[in-house]
Amino acid sequence: MPDIAEVDQNIFNSIDIDTSDVFDSCIHSQLRNCNMTLLRSSKDGTANRLGRLLTDFCRRNEMAILNGRCFLDTEGNLTCNDISVIDYVVSTCEAIPMFNTFNISEFCPLLSDVHCCLNFSLNANINNTIDVDVDEKVRKFNWDKKNDYLENLNVQKLNEAIFKLSNDDLTQTMLNDVVTSIETLLVDNAKTCFGVYSCKPNISKYHNKKHKQWFNNDCKDARNKFHMHKQNINMLRLMKQKRIY
Repeated sequence: MPDIAEVDQNIFNSIDIDTSDVFDSCIHSQLRNCNMTLLRSSKDGTANRLGRLLTDFCRRNEMAILNGRCFLDTEGNLTCNDISVIDYVVSTCEAIPMFNTFNISEFCPLLSDVHCCLNFSLNANINNTIDVDVDEKVRKFNWDKKNDYLENLNVQKLNEAIFKLSNDDLTQTMLNDVVTSIETLLVDNAKTCFGVYSCKPNISKYHNKKHKQWFNNDCKDARNKFHMHKQNINMLRLMKQKRIY
């Protein structure tokens, strides 16, 4: 079942019209630019209601199934119990160029009962710079400067704010405004008398860590292959132990 809208090339050729001029959606152009086939292959020849719902969802939302289309899975290998394809990797139109690899691993009973693993890698540009908002705080109350604090305090504005509390028609909103004005008056006076200091939020070392320039994509692929082979060796050892016992 096609997961993207199909174009009958013969019809357009008969009237001498280039299909790209009248039918060139985002999903078609992205697949062509990434050397992915428009027609998807599959070794599973059966289709059911859920499969039709999935392909219809992809067509309506400009999305594409990677199975049977690209990289090491151009034939649409089976993913479940060696008889069907029910495990998929679906991508949006914008995310298709981010895929570097995609393949379906051989079945391993240690990972699943009947399903094969779907492996893929993405190439994303990560911005390590973080905009840090500096928080300004007032220094602690200094008793040696208490007289300066009292002299600089605008008593008139303070009394005006307190006088509003005697209003018989006092509402919650009016009370909140009075509290806010008194708080601003006291804090501003404290900033003038005691001073302020800047406090930066605590940022983990991970965000500040700079990647080594020599550690490129080839190094990443080699590291991933090393861990994958190491995992396979451990699985084989476990399977061998299960046979012994």
